[in-house]
Amino acid sequence: KNTNRRQEKDQHGEGCNVAEQSCIEEIIRKYPVVMFSLAWCPECKRTLELLHSIGAKKPHIVDLDDYGKEISLQIRHHMLTLNGRQSVPNLYIDGEFFGGYQQTRRMHEEGTLLQKLQQVG
Repeated sequence: KNTNRRQEKDQHGEGCNVAEQSCIEEIIRKYPVVMFSLAWCPECKRTLELLHSIGAKKPHIVDLDDYGKEISLQIRHHMLTLNGRQSVPNLYIDGEFFGGYQQTRRMHEEGTLLQKLQQVG
């Protein structure tokens, strides 16, 4: 099992074990924009389209579909612990939780999203 976890870690290039909360926290700190996502999720796609429409670079994506069910559930548990929300999309900018699509769209309408993205380059 340890070999599988090591391979999974290397396969996804996170450099840590995503089943551990410390790894999720490290990912959120490491990248300017991080989105926890599912490939088939319509709101995830809308969030990416919104970010793209305002000229944001593509975020670092942690796609829960890339992991087995057990690890995906652990990642969701860590998201719930960190921000009270386990659904996707789950967007972070400069280590700050921005929320899902509705919250991100609202931040965009208020001008906060672009301002925050400009701060992180």
